[in-house]
Amino acid sequence: MIPFGKIEHEYFTGTTCATADTAAAVKKLIPSNYKGATRNKIANLNGEGVYLESADPERDGINFPTAITAGPAVQATYLAGCKLTNTLFVYAYADNADGEDGKCFVVSTSGNTPTVGTEVEFEDGGVTDVAITRLSDTTFAVAYYDVADSSYLKCVIGTVSGTVPSYGTIKSTAVIGTATAGIGITQPRDGIVFIAFQVTSGTDGSTICIPFTGTTFDTQTSEVEFDQTAPDNIACCTYDTGYVVVAYRDTGDTNYLHAWGASVSAAGVVSFGTEKALNAAASTGIQVSSPETNSIVISYLVAADATLMATTVNQASPVVVATGGAVITPFGAGTHTTVRHSMIDNTQGIIIGDDGTYLKCIRFAKALAVLTADAVIDTAIEGRYASFAEGACSTTGNICIAGRDSGNVFQVVVGSYLENRVIDVRSTGTSKTYTFDVLPVFTKEIAN
Repeated sequence: MIPFGKIEHEYFTGTTCATADTAAAVKKLIPSNYKGATRNKIANLNGEGVYLESADPERDGINFPTAITAGPAVQATYLAGCKLTNTLFVYAYADNADGEDGKCFVVSTSGNTPTVGTEVEFEDGGVTDVAITRLSDTTFAVAYYDVADSSYLKCVIGTVSGTVPSYGTIKSTAVIGTATAGIGITQPRDGIVFIAFQVTSGTDGSTICIPFTGTTFDTQTSEVEFDQTAPDNIACCTYDTGYVVVAYRDTGDTNYLHAWGASVSAAGVVSFGTEKALNAAASTGIQVSSPETNSIVISYLVAADATLMATTVNQASPVVVATGGAVITPFGAGTHTTVRHSMIDNTQGIIIGDDGTYLKCIRFAKALAVLTADAVIDTAIEGRYASFAEGACSTTGNICIAGRDSGNVFQVVVGSYLENRVIDVRSTGTSKTYTFDVLPVFTKEIAN
């Protein structure tokens, strides 16, 4: 064990302050092999307060840079995003300033620095309920309703070269969907996309599968219903090859969160199992992901509280979604308009919430169906993001977040998540180097 009695770090004046009237908060990460005990407020030579947060117990944090990268200047709605690789992310949206055209832009990252590509149109006019899923390291699929064409459900495959997307031929299904009910899209098997939606006729929840080769879709399969009481806020994910989960708000059951598991054959035949009510609270903003086989994580809003749940799904016949595990509300009671989450790996993830003023994140741990949130909230960006924010985590240390600010401009920020963030400095001054004594001392563990 090697002691350190004096620590010197350089901090910058950041933008992640608690409110607009307080000093800027600058967050610093210490590598995981540095350990420390509880520390108190001290003063630097300029008399400004330096606050050192407790490292006992240690916690994981997210460090966001001061600089924010501007994306397309649009009036966007229905923002959806996905990770293609650890350094490549794609976002799809409806551009209300351009006839609600459907567009995508690509973000390439290097460390905490994003490079935002130019937006490229995939549908000329009138799209809603945009959903997106990764197909490969360079391809993705987007599903949407084309309100300029009788709200037919359509789908298109995109290919990324550098930061430029291009598209195959749009697939128009025979389905007329219900705008604002939400669409879920996922790839249950190579060469097949699965889409969940609400049909206008009868307002039933339904699904189709569409085989594809390259960027060309083939003939879709027959519709298979999963709910007959106007489900909305529809989302879905793949939890193993040939198995999917559809989560939604059941308007026929007091707007509670419900889910179905289903198998998808190599021919695209969908077989649903048993419906499961996962909570007893009205739920919106639903998103579902699968960090590992037979395991799902669901984020949603209950009133204005960002909420997170984990549970399991089997591969029996019929497929059964288990009763949800303990529910957590990492941000506490609030006025959230957005909640999204992204898994780093099968044991940890990040939940994103807009509290009406700031876009904030909390890292959480997952052990089977038990979720444990970090104790401290990290502010990603100041500035309201209305209902449009989307983040995706890499497995190599970064989360890429895109959102539309109050000035109708996309902002993109890349944060780093590392273990054991132990110092939080708040300063009204400019960038400077702080030198201060730490008692008790830090120690660094040296491997034998």
